Amino acid sequence: MQIREQLLGPECLDVAECLHSLGWLYAEQSRYREAEPFFQRVIQIREQLLGPEHLDVADSLHRLGDISFEQGRYKEAEPFFQRALQIREQLLGPEHLDVADSLVNLAKVYMRQDRYREAEPLFQRAVTMWEHWDPNHPRVARPLQHLGRLYVKQGHYREAETLLQQGLMILEQWVREQPHALDDLGQFYVKQGPYRVAETFLQRELAWKLRLEAPRRRIAHMHASLGQLYTLQGRYAEAESHLQRAMTLWEIIDCQHVCAVDTLSGLAQLYTPQSKYTEAEPLFQRALAIREQWQGREHPDTLATAQDYADLLKKMQREEEVAVHRRLQKE
Repeated sequence: MQIREQLLGPECLDVAECLHSLGWLYAEQSRYREAEPFFQRVIQIREQLLGPEHLDVADSLHRLGDISFEQGRYKEAEPFFQRALQIREQLLGPEHLDVADSLVNLAKVYMRQDRYREAEPLFQRAVTMWEHWDPNHPRVARPLQHLGRLYVKQGHYREAETLLQQGLMILEQWVREQPHALDDLGQFYVKQGPYRVAETFLQRELAWKLRLEAPRRRIAHMHASLGQLYTLQGRYAEAESHLQRAMTLWEIIDCQHVCAVDTLSGLAQLYTPQSKYTEAEPLFQRALAIREQWQGREHPDTLATAQDYADLLKKMQREEEVAVHRRLQKE
């Protein structure tokens, strides 16, 4: 890249392509903070040379949106995905399949912010677009899976199971082991039971990710999911093993990432019923601090973690601290 910059100048499309490749390489390794400035510079070069409404600019906006999304910075990701969608609709037409991908990405941002009413029609529109093109294409499964996850969050379990099963059936026509589809169904059965079915799906998904050397954050997520399932079953030794593996991975990736909270809370919830209060307390404190930073004090997940921490303080007979904790939460 340095040679190209010296020969062609720093504001060149060939240089932008090299920067894009470097950013993509870092992103694939979950090194998002290192990837981000590369994509920012790519957008600057492409906007200057190609204009702000070019498809290559839309592609770079998508990449930068992905970087923000994967770091839990959903509000920052939203305008990148919105602008990319606008460019693609304008240049490709509202029924183009690249537009469907943009709809899914924007809907994911809305779903992570609990803006379900805004997310649902975008997922539904993407499903319709893909089904019109080929109802059995594997890419149809992506919006189906996301729509299923949305319905789980809304408590629409019957509709969610139908969509998740449909997505898995489509994918299994193409490849035997499917990323995310197994995880989605595993998470569904964790909530609805039976646990043995959930365990089967989650174990298959973890084995698949380990075999293909998936990104560390995805492997951490699977270990945390199995740990939480085993906690629910009272299988504490197995739960701790998986949750500790997940925590080790998050310490490598970014222990302040919002997705690390599930592991921190999972460990704390594992220690609490075993009366290991001194081990649980700092984990709840860390989880609560991260949630407040990324999601705000009024977010339902933050409030749930705050309540879990207050319950722990009660068990430790520290009632005065419970009152102080709740007062601080309201300020």
